[in-house]
Amino acid sequence: MRNSPSLNYRKARLIARELTVRIIECYQPDKSAETISGKYALNYRDTLVFIKAFNALKQKFPDKSESWFLRAAIRVVVGVIKIGEYKWKVPGIRELGDVYNWYLVRYDERSKTYICDCFSHYGGIYRRRKVCTHVAAVMVRRKMDSLLIEFIKE
Repeated sequence: MRNSPSLNYRKARLIARELTVRIIECYQPDKSAETISGKYALNYRDTLVFIKAFNALKQKFPDKSESWFLRAAIRVVVGVIKIGEYKWKVPGIRELGDVYNWYLVRYDERSKTYICDCFSHYGGIYRRRKVCTHVAAVMVRRKMDSLLIEFIKE
C-alpha cells in the first residue's frame, strides 16, 4: 500500500474490497490487519494504519455508498504519491472511469478545502460538491501518514 503503482487493478480491487468490507461490517482493526496482511503478503503495520485511517473516512462520510468507499480504497491501495507539502498525485484507473493517467489533488490551507483536477473536467461540478474519490484517497493517505508518525514515536 506504500505507493505501489505496479499493483494491478484486479489485485488492488480484491485487497480494497476485503479491507472495506471488514471496516464496514465489523471494526476490529488488529484482527482484520493480521488476517489481511497474512492473506495478501502485506506489511501488518501498513495494513493496520490503512484500516484505522479508512475507518476515520467512514466516520467523516457516514452516508457515502459502499461503492464510493471501495473506489477510494482501490486508489489508496494502488498508490497515492505525495509530491509537495499540500500536493498529491493520484493515479488514474481506467476501470474506475478515469480518462487521465494522473490526477493532481491540492489542499488549500486557507479555505481548508481539497481541489482535484477532475473538478475541471466533465461532471466536475458534481464531483466537487459530492467529494470525488481522488480527494477521499488523499484524505486516507494523509491520515495514514499521521498514524505512521504516531507509531514511530511510540
